Amino acid sequence: EPLSLGDVAHFLLLFLEKLVNFGRKRKTENFENHKGAKGAAAAISDYRRFRTPDNREFEILNSYWGPTGRGERGKPVGCSPFFSELGFSVDAMSKLQRYASEFERRVRSGLDARDRRNGLVDRLVELVDRFVGAHRNAEHYYIALVAVANGNLNYAAGGDTREEARPRTGELPTKEPRSLGFALPRTATYPDRLPEVCFRCRTNGDGPVRHGGVCDGSTPRWEFVYHLELLTPGIFMRSLNDGCHTVVLASGSLAPISSLIGELGLLPAGQRVGKGI
Repeated sequence: EPLSLGDVAHFLLLFLEKLVNFGRKRKTENFENHKGAKGAAAAISDYRRFRTPDNREFEILNSYWGPTGRGERGKPVGCSPFFSELGFSVDAMSKLQRYASEFERRVRSGLDARDRRNGLVDRLVELVDRFVGAHRNAEHYYIALVAVANGNLNYAAGGDTREEARPRTGELPTKEPRSLGFALPRTATYPDRLPEVCFRCRTNGDGPVRHGGVCDGSTPRWEFVYHLELLTPGIFMRSLNDGCHTVVLASGSLAPISSLIGELGLLPAGQRVGKGI
């Protein structure tokens, strides 16, 4: 059955919205409102005392999902608790990858090669591919949420004007804080208008759902960043190894070669590396 571009885009929107809302909630509750040593108040205090660099990343409490050395009931779980917490099932992630490929095919067919929207499509497809890969091989990935100042730490600490944000003599120039966009029909003149009710959610029986509630033109003090990291190169080498008759690995500095080949997963289980070069 042919896929409707509207249905495809809506499914991708729901995925992105879930990631954004989850990150915003963690940032607000576990960092901005946290009163301990890992909260925003402590980060601002350190900035005022030690002039912390503006690009410093701050840990968000209870926002790491990855290998811990303990596993769960003797089995490695990696970042799988993250996907469980957000309700991303195997079927949902498989559908997500299929829809992202269909979205890329449909949208690119109508874009000029120089259209800047090509870059947005690239970023979306890359994001989906990374999360799908992490879901399939969760034991080899970690996911973490960190907080960063929006633009500069002076603004995060309460500065509001360009004058206040200017660097002191000898300091690097500061970045301007970024403002969120507007979800239609909101505008700079009417930022409090509610976004339109989603037609597809209403048709599916989900009630009067309004997407883009966070897009109100505001300029938050803090932003959040997802870190999704692969901990072993063997995942990527596996696809290369499966499609090749012979893989030649040569290096003068990667000894012992046997452990390297083991990390890259270039040999079947139980097969030994012969003495060579």
